[in-house]
Amino acid sequence: MTIPAPPEIPAPTTTLRPEAHSWAALAAAFHRAPQSTIAGANSFSSELGLPSGSLVYSGHQATFWHPGILAKRFAASAVAAKLGQDAHAVWLVVDQDATDATRLDLPCTTPDGVRSSLVHVLTPRDGMSGKMEIAGRTGTITLLTPALARPALTPPNPESLSAISSLAPSTRASLDAFSRAIAAASSATSQAVQVSDAIDALLESVAAPAHRILASDLSRTTLFRELCRRMLADPAACTRAYNQAVADHPDAGLRPLECAAARIELPLWKLGATKRGTPRERVLASELAPLLEVPASSLIPVLLPRALLMTAMVRLASACIFIHGLGGEKYDPATERWLALWLTDLPKLRLAPAVIATASLYLKQEGTPPAATQRARNIDIQKLRRVRYDPHMSHDAALEQAKQAALAEIESHPRRSPQRRAAYIRLTQIIEQHRTAHAADVARAEASLIEIISRAADPHIIDTDPALRRDWPFFLYPDEDLLALRGRVEAAIGSNDPYHR
Repeated sequence: MTIPAPPEIPAPTTTLRPEAHSWAALAAAFHRAPQSTIAGANSFSSELGLPSGSLVYSGHQATFWHPGILAKRFAASAVAAKLGQDAHAVWLVVDQDATDATRLDLPCTTPDGVRSSLVHVLTPRDGMSGKMEIAGRTGTITLLTPALARPALTPPNPESLSAISSLAPSTRASLDAFSRAIAAASSATSQAVQVSDAIDALLESVAAPAHRILASDLSRTTLFRELCRRMLADPAACTRAYNQAVADHPDAGLRPLECAAARIELPLWKLGATKRGTPRERVLASELAPLLEVPASSLIPVLLPRALLMTAMVRLASACIFIHGLGGEKYDPATERWLALWLTDLPKLRLAPAVIATASLYLKQEGTPPAATQRARNIDIQKLRRVRYDPHMSHDAALEQAKQAALAEIESHPRRSPQRRAAYIRLTQIIEQHRTAHAADVARAEASLIEIISRAADPHIIDTDPALRRDWPFFLYPDEDLLALRGRVEAAIGSNDPYHR
């Protein structure tokens, strides 16, 4: 029995849901009626410095993301272009998230010409990797420190990069452009702003400009304060509704908030008022009143929205359509459910439609594939385990047909019924018959499984073949590949060329 090798280099893919030709119509049909029933909704966009007109939103964390995220940027510009001159693309930087942009994954080759990868770590400005000080107070940078509170980055050291002989010339050229973009933005007040400035510079030749807002700036709006006051008026109702929405959408992977008599957690983060480098912390209802007294114009916002509250505000008061990725596709239905359960006195509130965009691009790399990878081994392990239970793996059509019939019969009977148990017993007999008939296959698979598992933790084996990765930083891909992605997105949406409009 042989296990087929994974494909060498997959073809690029673009995923747009629902059918992308409908997006502009969805956005145009969403007439944003004045939301006079909740304070701050009508002034939300202007308070963020956004233009009037139809606003097409998307966004992501402040990291050097892969082309799947870039597909959202292309899509926002394409929808805005199709809507006309009065429409604008808006990019929401999720800077309250605890992301770290210091790690750069780079493709390389080993001395014997095998495809591999390495990690180059960028250092914070002035070399402060653990602590930094502002206004006489010191903050500690931790994994929970959001991007808005992290210091700006130092450009890569040219000497350290030139010492890496395994980088391809195209990667070196991309890193040179990256270094210039980081250096040009080195005076930024936070890592989030610097990364966003650098991204905009690196996209200048392939993507239309978009209006940029920071998620942390949402906390300076009247609408945010109004929603916080509503939380304060009845925190238990807010949190119970939130937790019910989380329970109703388990695939979103959201954590329910603490909701006890003495401790009610709210969908907010808090930071120190004058510290950079401070980690974000949960907000309890008992803490909210004094936190709301801190001026919204403070150096760093003290109160920040969590993900569901962030997209709720944008879809409620500003966007005509919101373009999510795969993560947002899972969690934003919980946003809709939460608001419906919580704001029951505001039944006419409407959220802008949400759609999905992503893509997979693969770098064309020189070199031969690695002899083994953790990813390939995991695939092999799963296949070898199936040999013990799956007649299909031994090409036994008769036993496979009998197994499928037994599975179908199990599903056709009620749980705990005698008929269901009898069908299950037949299934176990079929599997045992398979093991007896194909004992040699099973024995070889188990021997291979023991060998693979014994080597699975080898630190010298990379996770996956670099040619199969879709998550390299976008600036490492050739412009022609990024432009081809843009063309596919624009064609699917049916837009005019948004870059030259």
